[in-house]
Amino acid sequence: MLDSMWGPHSIDRFASYYNTQLPVFESKFWNPGCLAVDTFASRWEGENNWWCPPPQLIPRVIKHAANCEAVGTLVVPLWPSAVFWPFICPDGSHLAGYVHSWCDLPL
Repeated sequence: MLDSMWGPHSIDRFASYYNTQLPVFESKFWNPGCLAVDTFASRWEGENNWWCPPPQLIPRVIKHAANCEAVGTLVVPLWPSAVFWPFICPDGSHLAGYVHSWCDLPL
């Protein structure tokens, strides 16, 4: 569904060999077939990135994406009380300028 909206995505930045959503992926630890270990050591520009990080890494993902001038799809939980939420919705009701669109995923 998201790939049809914002894809095609070219790399899964937070994956392992058993859960990657794309043929090219990076992982926290070495995995068979991974392009790189520690995605934050990579430059993200020039790709349509798929980011589905653990919630505690969401602020770091946003900062690194901005530093790399990267584009992609960031999957985050709808969690207004979370520490990362001001990065998504700074004033509590409007999306940050770098958020171009969003959708609510069914459980």
